[in-house]
Amino acid sequence: ILTLFYLTDNLASLLFFFSSRPEFREIENIVQEVIKTLGHKFSGFVDDLIGIQSRVQELEGSLKLSSNNDNVRVLGICGMGGIGKTTQAVVLYDRISYKFDACCFVENVNKIYRDGGATAIQKQIVRQTLDEKNLEIYSPFEISGIVRNRLHNIKVLIFLDNVDQIEQLQELAINPNFLFEGSRMIIITRDEHILKVYGAHVIHKVSLMNDNDARKLFYSKAFKSEDQSSSCVELIPEVLKYVQCLPLAIKVIGSFLCTRNATQWKDALDRFQNSPDNGIMDVLQISIDGLQ
Repeated sequence: ILTLFYLTDNLASLLFFFSSRPEFREIENIVQEVIKTLGHKFSGFVDDLIGIQSRVQELEGSLKLSSNNDNVRVLGICGMGGIGKTTQAVVLYDRISYKFDACCFVENVNKIYRDGGATAIQKQIVRQTLDEKNLEIYSPFEISGIVRNRLHNIKVLIFLDNVDQIEQLQELAINPNFLFEGSRMIIITRDEHILKVYGAHVIHKVSLMNDNDARKLFYSKAFKSEDQSSSCVELIPEVLKYVQCLPLAIKVIGSFLCTRNATQWKDALDRFQNSPDNGIMDVLQISIDGLQ
């Protein structure tokens, strides 16, 4: 990888020199291919990866990327809000995207659909996978045609995050059965029923963090250094019982308690139980909204 970075840097510096020569276009293509291979979309963006690697490995195994069978596979990732579905999907995307001819990660599918319908989602997919520009000149029918006719001719990786209606999938003009061999779709949602109706080959239910990882994550948020008040440390089990190993709640409460002393921790816990802080309530409300 270091060698490739070195080559990329040096090849890029030669582009101007060769710009008037026949080799210019070929060199530029090489540079772009190297950048494409190394340039993961989310690298350096995701943090708080405590306990996540084994979970992502399990997801990757469900995709059967190393199998001799090149059948298209649809993976569904579901679970309550704040449990870490998107975080795991982002890490998975970074690990496997280089294995495909084209890939996309469409965030907030539900919001995009509300604002612009299925066509808006299709445009996101086409921009990322086919590098199409000026999509505004095409009609919704033409956009669907691009998806149907061109996307099905390449080995593609498609991530669709925050899907909350089956229509958001059905109206995309993407038929998994007709995608190019080896392609993969990953759908992230709170609603397992959507995945069953759509026909996901595998449905992975994201579980809460185990006690050990929850404690490590809380430590990383609640303490800025190794110098920790023993009085505060004694209160950690009570805090973790309150957040019930929900990753997003751990992050919010840990950040809220950071730099506060034991007395303030106790006062905060009392207030959480009687009148939850807005930030905490917002986090927990995400999960409550997902319940029937």
